Amino acid sequence: MATKNNTGSNLPGQLRSMKMVYWAMSLVQVVFGVAVYAIISLDMTNKPDYDFAMVLQKVLLFFVPAAMAVGYFLFRYMLSKLDKSIPLMLRVKKYFSFILIRAAFFEVAFFFCGVAALITHVMLFLWIAPVIFFVFLLLRPTPEGIAADLELSPADRNKLTQ
Repeated sequence: MATKNNTGSNLPGQLRSMKMVYWAMSLVQVVFGVAVYAIISLDMTNKPDYDFAMVLQKVLLFFVPAAMAVGYFLFRYMLSKLDKSIPLMLRVKKYFSFILIRAAFFEVAFFFCGVAALITHVMLFLWIAPVIFFVFLLLRPTPEGIAADLELSPADRNKLTQ
């Protein structure tokens, strides 16, 4: 049995785990979005509630950009406070938790759109969901992105892909 240490010997495995979790979160969003779309388009719901939809649209205009901005800037803030002197493996583990926090805020924005569509039976809320999902995918963890975010040396960059 191989032992794991903090020298970076299991960094590619950590990166694979990070990617798998991120893709699983993406899959959940897609399945939820498709399910909401199917439920509404197959008329499995009541008639649309346009009055409540107007209220939720106003909330959406504030909440969705705010959730995405909080997730992004919280990620950047936590990243700036990360001690660069700790071993690479520990930095990558902390980075993984930062990624999950940012992703959670993006997912909250996405799910708000889906739930608003389900509650009001108005498809308009689903139109913003793909934009959120696209940004979510753009911010997925990649070796290049991790290396840039963590300001890794060339030697440490190579450890990510070994």
